[in-house]
Order: sequence, then structure tokens, then C-alpha cells
Amino acid sequence: MDIDSEKCLLDQGIICLGPATRGGCEARCITTNYPCRGCFGPAPKIIDMGAKMISVLGSIIDEKDETKMEQIVDEIPDIAGTLYEFTAGKSVLLRRKK
Repeated sequence: MDIDSEKCLLDQGIICLGPATRGGCEARCITTNYPCRGCFGPAPKIIDMGAKMISVLGSIIDEKDETKMEQIVDEIPDIAGTLYEFTAGKSVLLRRKK
């Protein structure tokens, strides 16, 4: 796949966690056309980085047909592992109620 350095990676169908990630690396990943993996953790005020990215992806997937939408989501390999690679321990997924 050819990557257009002038366009957002997400708009090109490439999962990039930049919208939910804390800065700190001076955007080394996007300056080399490599999608952000979220290694600095969630941006301030984001409680669950994976949930935030689900929201981001939902807002850019422009599909009304449920079957086609499922096909798009199924193309994302290991969605939980991708979205929670560095933040699974802080996610609300498995948090017990107190």
C-alpha cells in the first residue's frame, strides 16, 4: 500500500492511535509515515484509550450497511491488541466494580 504523506493515515485506512495518544515522541511515527502505536499512553483526560479509538474509528467509517461495516471492522487484525497494546492494564474492560 502506498502511503500519502500529505493525508492522515486514518483517512487512508491505516490504524493510527495518534488521536488518543499522549505526545512526547515529537511525532516520530507520523513523520516517517508509520502509524502511532500509543506507546506514551493515553492523552490527558482520556480514561480508556481503546474506547476512545473505537469512537474515532466509528466516526470515520462512512458506511451505513451493517454487513459492510462488519467486514471493515473484521479487516482490523487483533483490534483489542492493537488498541490496548500499551494500556490494557489501565483499561475499563476488565475492571471490577467496587
